[in-house]
Amino acid sequence: MKKRIVGVIALALALGAVYSCRQTTDSTVTPEVKPTEPVDPDPIVEFGLFPQTIMPASFTVDTENATVETFGKFQYYQPEGDSNWYYKLLVDNSAYNADGKSTYSDGSSVNSGSERWFKVEPIK
Repeated sequence: MKKRIVGVIALALALGAVYSCRQTTDSTVTPEVKPTEPVDPDPIVEFGLFPQTIMPASFTVDTENATVETFGKFQYYQPEGDSNWYYKLLVDNSAYNADGKSTYSDGSSVNSGSERWFKVEPIK
């Protein structure tokens, strides 16, 4: 029973509720979960960030003057004056397009030696 209560409380907190306890007259503690605002019936939960939207082929980032953050093997760039982060994909192996049919979501071909930028966005 205790694990179920903890799970319900954790879910409620994730949905934006406030957790508190009140003591009853018989010395037991009863958890109370109260929403802080109307609960969104279709909440969006973010699981982190990942390069998702392909930028136009003409898009570039001045990497010399951009803020750089490294996450594992990925380097994300934030250009001066831009609140967004971007990831540069360098295709250095023809195995990405061995059959000559591989394309990006914008329809452009994946070619060895090519470079494309992706906007880093929340995973929802």
